[in-house]
Formats: sequence, C-alpha cells, structure tokens
Amino acid sequence: MLLLDFPWALADCISNPRISEVLLAFDNVVRASRLPPVGFVEQAEQLELWQQFEHLPAGNRYRPLMQFLRHCTRTATSNCEAILDPEPSLLRDCWKRALCDALQDTSNWRSPQIVVSAIRAADWPAAGEIAILISPYEGNGLRGPFLRMIKPLENYADHPFTTSDLDPWDLRRTHPPDMNGAQPCYLPRPRDLDDCPLWELRDRLAQIRAKDWNEGDRRSFLPPEAFDPLAVDKPTWRNGRAFPHRKCQHSDRSGPIDASGNIWAWDRSERHWDVQLSDGGYVRVSHDGRIL
Repeated sequence: MLLLDFPWALADCISNPRISEVLLAFDNVVRASRLPPVGFVEQAEQLELWQQFEHLPAGNRYRPLMQFLRHCTRTATSNCEAILDPEPSLLRDCWKRALCDALQDTSNWRSPQIVVSAIRAADWPAAGEIAILISPYEGNGLRGPFLRMIKPLENYADHPFTTSDLDPWDLRRTHPPDMNGAQPCYLPRPRDLDDCPLWELRDRLAQIRAKDWNEGDRRSFLPPEAFDPLAVDKPTWRNGRAFPHRKCQHSDRSGPIDASGNIWAWDRSERHWDVQLSDGGYVRVSHDGRIL
C-alpha cells in the first residue's frame, strides 16, 4: 500500500498550488503502480472542510483535492497510533492512526510504502527507511520496531526497489549492467504474467503450470510449485534469491531453478542465461527469452 506524507490541512489544498501539485503527483503514482493508497483523512475533517466551503465551483482548481479524497478517505477510527523513530515534524494524529492500521500485517515488509514529496524530503531520514512502533491499545504492549520504505514522490518510478520488490524476475540490482548498455540481468517472464500483481502471482502461476508456458522458440522462467512470493523475507528477496537456487552440477555457478528442474545461471561476461537442463546439456537464453 502507499501512504502519502501529508502534514497539511485540507483547506491548504485549495489555497496552496504547491500542495495541489503534490496531490496530482500522488494520483499519478497510484495509477501507475496500481497499489492501493492508505486512507487517513477522517470524516470529521472532511465535514469541517465542507462547512468552510459550502459550494466548490467546478473547474480544474479543485480536481487534485477531489481525487485525493477519493484515494485517501478513511471511514474507520482507531485509538492506536504509530510511533516513528525519528519522527518527522508536523505528522497528524489521523495519519499516524492510519499508519498503525496499515501495519496490522507486520509480516508484509513491503507495505505500506511511505511516499514523500520533495518539499518534505528534509523532514524524513535520508537512509530510505524509517523505524515504526505500534503504540499500546486495548491492553496490547508496544510492538516493533518495523522498518518501512520511504520513497520519493516525484521520482517514485526511479527508486531501485520500486520494480524489483514486486518482480522476482528482475535481478538488475544484483548484476547491474555496465555503462555500455549491456543486456540486463532479467529472467524472462511468461507472457501470461504481464501486469499480474504480486498478491495474485501464486494463483496465476498455478494456471500457467497446467499448460506449456514456452512459446515457440521463446523460453520463460517458471518457478517451482512451492514458490510463494509473499513468504520470502526481505534480505533473501533483495539478494536476488526469491526463487529457490541450486548449484550447477559441472561448474561452481548456481542459479534459480525452474519448474522443470533446469538451473538458470547468469553469464556475467556475455550477459545471457546459461540454462543447465535437468536431462543434461544446456541452452543459452537472452534476458527476453530468445534462444541464442
């Protein structure tokens, strides 16, 4: 999920053009990522806004605010608040309550991502992560800390984990290309997985395994049946080991093993996959699935 850092009052969205730009940029990130936003604007604050502005004239001036409210309205209320360490300035109580609720599944290390605009970047840690604790409520003790990512709003797509944290086929971080535009280290995905969100991946993989997932001369990497993307911890995933790995029989290399028992070993110098076949021999496959 995406949680926008928003320390302002709703009325500021109408009077301050820079805040409207933040809301428009967040709307673009939500649409492009297709990740659900965390709602934190509670009903009492909205009611106060409508009482202040009984009638909002039509026009693009108010469009950012209306889109923002569609994304970030919160119907539930809670006494639980998140505690951030270090805590940025001006965080609102309703925002900290929404963060606390979004952390109820603490095993999901990807969520929520805190998205911070450039005009607020100096208020947040530069390291790219922040420690969060969940405050005691209903007799529960303090829990945490839990580390969650901080991502730049204006350059969200360029963040090194934006794609790779949701795509285990993307191994460009572990084997980055040189400056000459060499072929990227990317396992070829089955085409049926295009636009498949991570949380639906296991079911979609089961459907693909029921048929021949290779298309003509194109080869794709399909992980073994036991692979569960939501069960892989963050260090393992970010070290490029989301898929099960195995050592090659006749070399000191290793690589992810596919559903047929083949080992995909990356050739760092020639920038392609050496696929060690389970029945002997090997084939060379490009990052986009072409047999070389």
